[in-house]
Amino acid sequence: SICGTPEYLAPEVIKKQGHNKAVDWWCLGCIIYEMVTGFPPFRSQNRMELFESILYQPLQVPNVNPGYSGIAQATEHTNAFAVKKSERPARRL
Repeated sequence: SICGTPEYLAPEVIKKQGHNKAVDWWCLGCIIYEMVTGFPPFRSQNRMELFESILYQPLQVPNVNPGYSGIAQATEHTNAFAVKKSERPARRL
């Protein structure tokens, strides 16, 4: 079985592959994304659709008002998370 918040699960956990501390970095990225945008990076009422999104959909980063420097800076970090999404788990940091 899979434990944890489904929206924060790393792709390798969903695939039931071996994993390491890279999943913690994935989860941190999800939490930062949610703190900045107000919602998790991937979401669906249907768990299988959610997992498909995490595995195969590109991350969508919403536009924010650049007048708020803290939000703009956080968005830059969120975009960095989006780039890391497609890389090997061991290289997330």
